[in-house]
Amino acid sequence: MMKKRSILKRILYVLGSIAGLVLLAIWIFLTFYFESTLNKAVIPKIEQAALKATHGRFALTLDKIYYKRGTLVCNTFILSRVAYDSSEHGMVLERLTLDSARFEGISWWDILWQKDLNLNTLELKAPKLYMTDIDTGITLPRIPKFVVAKKFAISDVPVISFDSIVLSDISVFLPKTTGNDMIPAYRNITIRLTDFSLDPNRNAGESALFSEHVGFELPRGSYSIGDSTYSIEVRGIHGSLSDSLVTIDSFEYKPNYSEQAFADMHKFRQGRLDFQCTGIHIRGINFTKLLAGGGLHVRSLEAESWFVDYYGDLRKPMDPHPPDAVLPNAIVSSIKAAITLDSIIFSNGTIHHRERITGSTHASLLTFTHARVTAYPLCLDKFNPLYNEPLHIGVTAFFMGEGKVVGTVIYPIHHKSFDLHIDATVGPFNVPSLNSYLITNERKEITKGKCLGGSLQMDVHAGHAITTVSPQYSDVSIDVLATDAKQHRGILEGIATFVANSFVLRTNNVNDGDKKAVSGTTTYLYSSKEEFFQFIWLALRKSIGKVVGF
Repeated sequence: MMKKRSILKRILYVLGSIAGLVLLAIWIFLTFYFESTLNKAVIPKIEQAALKATHGRFALTLDKIYYKRGTLVCNTFILSRVAYDSSEHGMVLERLTLDSARFEGISWWDILWQKDLNLNTLELKAPKLYMTDIDTGITLPRIPKFVVAKKFAISDVPVISFDSIVLSDISVFLPKTTGNDMIPAYRNITIRLTDFSLDPNRNAGESALFSEHVGFELPRGSYSIGDSTYSIEVRGIHGSLSDSLVTIDSFEYKPNYSEQAFADMHKFRQGRLDFQCTGIHIRGINFTKLLAGGGLHVRSLEAESWFVDYYGDLRKPMDPHPPDAVLPNAIVSSIKAAITLDSIIFSNGTIHHRERITGSTHASLLTFTHARVTAYPLCLDKFNPLYNEPLHIGVTAFFMGEGKVVGTVIYPIHHKSFDLHIDATVGPFNVPSLNSYLITNERKEITKGKCLGGSLQMDVHAGHAITTVSPQYSDVSIDVLATDAKQHRGILEGIATFVANSFVLRTNNVNDGDKKAVSGTTTYLYSSKEEFFQFIWLALRKSIGKVVGF
């Protein structure tokens, strides 16, 4: 009995000694050799996986990995572009850098036994994304659309998966021709991915990256345009790839200078535009097609409210040699990206058109309120059946807050020639409401009158417009004002008023039994110096003047 106990003690002693030696060995390994083994095993795996997953487009460089309190920390993380896909165009990622990356939940056994890596979380703090425009004509290293898988040692490249990946406080740097390149165009972006996997062994043509859910946030971003006269500012961008949805709290295309400062910057007349939009919802985004380089396809783009303000300072002289204007169909033909928007809906809009002429005390004003604009389809993808369809635009609004405007526009945006069709009606409104424009710009004041309604048809073929307006109005009279806005009406203005009301102005234009109201049909030829809306206004004003008398 005593002999058995002695043997048992020896066995326990031996086992205890072995356990102690194992623990000592583990302590020595973790203290002196773990990080070295970790770096030798993990870093090559991750770098190989990144190269294979991006089909040879990007190379990943990692510094030493440190183990701190159950978390792996890498202090240098650089993803650099080494080649460009033959299908890539426009703005693409050139480089991604960050100071530290945190890996949590890594299994030591996966590392030691060379298995696939399964981690809980990856946190990337303050990454910097540097973008470049590859359509600048500079020769760049290109690779085929898809790299053949056999060029990589597939068996040596593991699958890497994360329960979640969080990129916080992202800064995006866009290429700039002027200004400080070190100032990011967008900052404070957050991207969250869940159930993410990087499988380099997927077949060519299939994405090596997969995530069950991808969400991103951008509290605010701004970017100066061209010579910094204008800037784009966005606030509150939220997106979900799984929901195919992006929402934007607000979008602004705004001038960086006040009205007077803007006019002082230009030697000749130059219109100043301010566009604001809120409550934007972009639905049905085909992110799979987008990320694969197949272009952007969106089911609907909607905005809850919007505002447009145009200001023209006509006190400046006209440019004697203005550059040719660029029409929307010419802009569309210059866009190489495959973009398709099935429908566009902008609700609850306000449009202000203001001009300031020499001698005036303030700018004139024409308004459209409660405007709703719909458009379909906007297709720039030549392989989409909708490409040959003209752009259909529907408009409803209240002119000067009273007359309801209902219009349709058909615009073949892919025609090389300038072709257009407009059909619109306007409801009743008080004619004196036009004084906010006429008093300032025309030095005339409507003292009374009622517009009963009217219609407009305009057909433009190769820049030649035929416009017909059919307004009905009654009891219209005007006062001719002094040319100098600071002077009162005198005898000459009184005589001009009498002549205008008696012999020039058609004061009544209504259907009266068999006598129909007068319509005005005029022709107008587009000049290459005229902007799109300027051309429409000049053609329309010519027809209105034929009916009214001025």
